Amino acid sequence: MKASYKFSVRYIKFYKRQTLAILFSIVISVALMTGISSLVYSGERSNLEKDRTVYGDYHYYIKADSELIQEIRSKKKGEEYRITRLGVFEKKKVIQEPYIFSFIYADGEYFSIIKRKLLKGDYPAKPGEVMLDEYTMQNLNISNEIGRIVMLDGKEYTLCGVVSNRWATAVGGMEGFVSKDTKGDGGKQFLYIKFDEEKDLKRQRKAFQKEFHVPDGGMMVNDAVVSFFGDGQPSGFWMLMTTPGSNFTTALMYAQEEFNLTVNGVIIILCIFSSFIIYSIFHVSIMKRTSQYGILEALGIGDKDIFRLLFMELGLLFAMGYPIGSIIGNGIIGLSYSKFSNVFADADAVSKHFYISYKAVILGAVFLGILLFLISFISVRRLHRLSVVDVMKNSNHSKRRNRKSYSTNTVQMTDVISKKFMFARKGTFISILFSLSLGGIIFLCTTYVTVNTRHNNELSLKADDGLGSDYQIFLETSSLQDTIPEKSVSNIKKVPGVESAHPVNYFLGELEIARDTLQWKNFFPEIANDPNYLPDPRTMEYFNGICTERPDGGYGIKSNIYGYDSRMMAGLESYLLEGRINPLKMQEDNSVILRTLMDGQGYYDGLLIHPGDTITVKVPKSPDVPEEAVKFGDQEDWFLEKKFVVSAVVSRAMANNPYFIGNSGLDLIMTNRQMEENFGISGYNIISVKKGTGDSKEIVKGIKDQIYNLPRCLIKDYTAEIKLQNSYLEQKMIFFYGIAVILLMISLMHIMNSMSHLVLSRRHEFGILRAMGITDSGFLIMMLKEGLHYGVFASLLTVLVYLGLERLLLYLLTHVYLYINPNQRTNIWIIGGIIILNLIISVGAVFIPVKQVLGDSIIEEINRE
Repeated sequence: MKASYKFSVRYIKFYKRQTLAILFSIVISVALMTGISSLVYSGERSNLEKDRTVYGDYHYYIKADSELIQEIRSKKKGEEYRITRLGVFEKKKVIQEPYIFSFIYADGEYFSIIKRKLLKGDYPAKPGEVMLDEYTMQNLNISNEIGRIVMLDGKEYTLCGVVSNRWATAVGGMEGFVSKDTKGDGGKQFLYIKFDEEKDLKRQRKAFQKEFHVPDGGMMVNDAVVSFFGDGQPSGFWMLMTTPGSNFTTALMYAQEEFNLTVNGVIIILCIFSSFIIYSIFHVSIMKRTSQYGILEALGIGDKDIFRLLFMELGLLFAMGYPIGSIIGNGIIGLSYSKFSNVFADADAVSKHFYISYKAVILGAVFLGILLFLISFISVRRLHRLSVVDVMKNSNHSKRRNRKSYSTNTVQMTDVISKKFMFARKGTFISILFSLSLGGIIFLCTTYVTVNTRHNNELSLKADDGLGSDYQIFLETSSLQDTIPEKSVSNIKKVPGVESAHPVNYFLGELEIARDTLQWKNFFPEIANDPNYLPDPRTMEYFNGICTERPDGGYGIKSNIYGYDSRMMAGLESYLLEGRINPLKMQEDNSVILRTLMDGQGYYDGLLIHPGDTITVKVPKSPDVPEEAVKFGDQEDWFLEKKFVVSAVVSRAMANNPYFIGNSGLDLIMTNRQMEENFGISGYNIISVKKGTGDSKEIVKGIKDQIYNLPRCLIKDYTAEIKLQNSYLEQKMIFFYGIAVILLMISLMHIMNSMSHLVLSRRHEFGILRAMGITDSGFLIMMLKEGLHYGVFASLLTVLVYLGLERLLLYLLTHVYLYINPNQRTNIWIIGGIIILNLIISVGAVFIPVKQVLGDSIIEEINRE
């Protein structure tokens, strides 16, 4: 071993050019792998920080009395858990009139956990003091003057502080924060818990539950944050796969949830990509030195010694190159990330910190170390198959001679020779094609993911996040009688700075379907008969559940009924699954749009209702029926049945009303005019307002002046959240494009190296051709044609492989990442650009070494072996 080490060191020092080539390939590949992995990891951490802002910086919360809270505070560190943050939240009292208003006590740590900052004044310290947020003061017309008296629940309170708003789309009424000793109705206390994120969260949770006797159902999880720290075990994966009903999609979703498939998947792909580049350059270097290893073999050195020598040499270069590559890759990406993040200095929810992915560094070292072992083994096996003489000559006499005559054909001999050179080694030809195609394939696939990610985020912003409008005016009520009149809508449209206002009608119904129409019998907890899948208590109390079994054996599914204007109807086109959306046709036929069910894998086939089908909807006879009517019981004189034809099926609805059944049931959508004709409803429940030019605060004030006298009518300003989300989206898109461009550039460098070796390795043959009389220009044209042929074949392979991978990516985006209608195709001009780039690179990669060949004398070329 010591002799192999000394020999390897001498070999490295003597063959400086080859050593530098191998070392450079390691450095550049490692820099690519670790740098891009850290970039992706930083992007995921940025996503995590956004989720902390939206959902809170905690992992779990529990219901707890004062005694349990005190006990937990005294034992923040246990044998297998460590608590880093604890926040207490207590709902003192809730009033229903004239608005839903909550009196809340929360300690300072809770405000820090949910990312709400004290903007002015102090926290309440004694009874009679209250701290409000801007949203509450805005809707109650209270100025932010500290020390002023405000009337709440018929009592006087002193305004002691102003706190920032919660995330605008969070569901909940107005709230005021009071002191701990303020008397209330004995509401429940909640304790928000954050564990040490450097350790396994699941293990800490179980240890915490055991220590404080908290049952499994007693710890509510903050999914958005906890999912980032997936600590899945392989045993859990195999257990899942052996469970009946599990499939490939289930496995991928488990991998995404428990093993962070996005980050780890990128690391694995980059390791494979980097290993391919390193292997290719190693192979080129070993091919150049084959004769030298043959001499060693002739001197009596066996296969094991050659393997040890080769592995030692590569290992020493790897030991030098890997840390250098890691430092360069993370350093350059980190510096670029820091500069880049300053562009979004106002995007508070986006982390500006660059995180090094140590997992990628360690995993990459192990993976590439195994690769070095395999390269050494394969190289020795190759040498072993040849005779000592052939190895010393770096030749292979196993090729079959073909004495076919081409002189009888009209084919030019240079074309024949070029073809012979291309297909002489089929393995090399395929390898070169793959090298030429790889960068383009990765770039096109990344572009496909990027455009669909942007498309999905825009659609999700409007539907799932509720940020489809700059301002939303809504009624905080679960009464069907409360509406916003048409006159208020007209006045809002006239407010300076308002570009447009789009009102939404609302009614509640129950869709009556046959038993076989519902394919997913376990979708609704009311009929699933699963002790681990229980209905929401509030839904059962107020609505008797979402899905109930009817006397005839069929089902009744509670359904929101919305009335949209033409602009909002047009917005549904992006969510269309089946049928056509035509508001005029819908009014003529009295047809509706159905927002159907979606399962956890992005499928929509649980409800067998399609365009053209007729549905029956049970609705209250009028909005002024008793409150019990929303349970849709047996009181026949309270209800009537309406039949509609389904014109289209969509995956999402817009302007969701959370004060009835939310998204738990189905949605039926029709025009505003149909709502009045079918149900006599002319008032509105929600108004989506689009901002024009002007100051947002002045616009909100102008809108508030128009709705101030309407009971329970509130306004939410989404402009800051929309700006923040768009900033985050823009940064995320540049991440994707940056990764794609870097991979493409590295691939191009690899192409130049491979093509250069391909040309220069045939110098002996080229020398013979030149000696036979081929002119320099003729030789150059012949080689450029060969390069062009490589480019054409590579472009064809790029397109074919991309089309196949596009189908796989579509499946992943739809059923694993649950994208909304990922139907955006890569721009044809981008594909055309990649094809042109392939042709240019192929020709250029041949041109440079050919000029080098032509610069040498014919004798020098012939004498090369």
